[in-house]
Amino acid sequence: MTRPVRIVHVIQSVESGGAEQQLLALTRTQNRDLWQPFVVCTHEIGSLGPEFEAAGIPLEVIGKRSAYDIGLIRRLAEAIARHEPAIIQTWLTSANFWGRLAARLVPGDPILIAYERTIDAWLSPLQHTLDRVLTRGSDMVVGNSSQVSEFLIRVKRLLPEKVTTIRNGIALDRAQKCLVWSDKERRVYRERLGLPTEGFVVGNIAQPIREKRLDLLVEVIERLRQRGILLRVLQLGRDPRPGEEEYFADYRRWLGERGVRDLVLRRGFVRDVSPDLAVMDALVQTSDIEGFPNALIEAQAMEVPVVATAAGGTPDLVLHRRTGWLVPTGDVEGLVEGLEYIWRHREEARKWGTAARLRVENLFSVETLVRNTTALYAELLRKHGRAVPTEA
Repeated sequence: MTRPVRIVHVIQSVESGGAEQQLLALTRTQNRDLWQPFVVCTHEIGSLGPEFEAAGIPLEVIGKRSAYDIGLIRRLAEAIARHEPAIIQTWLTSANFWGRLAARLVPGDPILIAYERTIDAWLSPLQHTLDRVLTRGSDMVVGNSSQVSEFLIRVKRLLPEKVTTIRNGIALDRAQKCLVWSDKERRVYRERLGLPTEGFVVGNIAQPIREKRLDLLVEVIERLRQRGILLRVLQLGRDPRPGEEEYFADYRRWLGERGVRDLVLRRGFVRDVSPDLAVMDALVQTSDIEGFPNALIEAQAMEVPVVATAAGGTPDLVLHRRTGWLVPTGDVEGLVEGLEYIWRHREEARKWGTAARLRVENLFSVETLVRNTTALYAELLRKHGRAVPTEA
């Protein structure tokens, strides 16, 4: 039996973000007899490290020493080269920059793939120019939604033939763990969390960053309360990182100023969100910027009706009044109307949830993610005249 194709994934850290979870799902599910993954972190390992290790995926951390640690390029190249990769795959803005520079120093002419997971409109013109230059030495740039790929071509001005789309996927057995819960089980879990057993529970899963527009969430909560809707918000999301504390403190202050702080139960980061999704009557996304939001895929897999802004790839997921309620970014009143509609039309909203679950199962499973990714690997290996591994 020939040696499996070696793939080195370069990422800043395996913290609890969407891209990191996609990397974990991909590497944990791929056939290791054919594709052998290694993960190199430029900064630190992060909270998902134990899950990578439990899955037998080798992890290595380089440790970036400063914002302008030029020596990182050499150290990263040496770490990558030790694994003798046929493919180098970089993830997110920082690793796409440092990883592609380091790849130039790796012997053996490995295939180079960069993954873009969001519409990074905040980058400067210089950063977009650097991205275009680095793309010349890349074999492919992957967007995780058609909207991200369009942004790469239209705004970053990458060559269309160097851009492709592979949408996120989730492990359905994990995401739908509590899909079959009875009404009694849901009531018991709500009681355990301190939520009303009969009230309207709205979920929100978001990192504490400006792009998630938690200010809009506060407005939505206040307007729903003013309309007499007895709601509680179950919020999941990691704690703020350095540089995010001020915005998160502002969010807490806004809740207090509007008198709605007691309506929000914040649970922080929850790795297994299936039980929490099981007790939500709806999930709201208020973001201005997204790639292809994992939180919405997981909510839809659990048949939770979704009300969301049309940020990034969200329109690929939320079909208005078919699998959820979709509004333009920044549309507070549209978000409020969507949640009120779900509260008043429970039967119709349940049909949205069922339709969304079926769509996730058909289009956004981790098996689909793995199949599409390995097909890209095979295509690029053939293009370089190299052997493609096949099932025995």
